[in-house]
Amino acid sequence: MRDYLSIGCSPADEECAQVGTENYWVRSGRECHAFLHQLTRIFGLAPAGAYLSVKTFPHDFGEYREVVCYFDTDVEESQEYALGWRMRRRRNGTKRRVRNWRVPNART
Repeated sequence: MRDYLSIGCSPADEECAQVGTENYWVRSGRECHAFLHQLTRIFGLAPAGAYLSVKTFPHDFGEYREVVCYFDTDVEESQEYALGWRMRRRRNGTKRRVRNWRVPNART
């Protein structure tokens, strides 16, 4: 069975697009994809049964996006990979910075 774990929309302490602001949809897409690619460069590719993706969620002021880790609950290696994200998030709190963070054309 497929499940997911939310990772976030950008590294902690970095400015990011806010729901309801001008160009949110464009900016949030760029930011989430840049974050996803940066995480992949730092931590490597996911094992079989798991992958990082951008997911849209409902919000009172519209929809918002976050990077999530999808995993297969029937594949132990993919569960361990997803739990690794949960442990990184807990261990580092929201203060973890990702090196070399850049969003292409974020000013638009």
